[in-house]
Amino acid sequence: MKKVNKYTRAGNNGKEIYCSECNAKNKVYHFSWSAITCGNCKGMIDKYKWLLEPKKLTLNKYFNEYKSTIMQKIHDAFNPEKKKIEWDNEYKPNIKIQSTVKPDHKPTFNEISEHIHKQYNKLK
Repeated sequence: MKKVNKYTRAGNNGKEIYCSECNAKNKVYHFSWSAITCGNCKGMIDKYKWLLEPKKLTLNKYFNEYKSTIMQKIHDAFNPEKKKIEWDNEYKPNIKIQSTVKPDHKPTFNEISEHIHKQYNKLK
């Protein structure tokens, strides 16, 4: 990741530089400025914070952790000899709540929650 420095030159055809904030490409034809506005994020960026090549975007740590757990589950599913998988063939019915009919008036939140609670208690 190279940054603009005092030896950076634009050349005859200009030079593409990349915003350090949003990684957007901008083209300049000279470097006789101290800061310019990015065309994408509209931020005023100092000359020496601009990049000559785009940032390599990395995945955040949460996605990497999620990906590793998914990969581990896939690995475990296809390699059952290492980790014994117990299959549960017992039928477990889903809890179903009685279907409702559209009331004549608009019920309040409390009325709706009481109705759902009553229906749930009938199933127990």
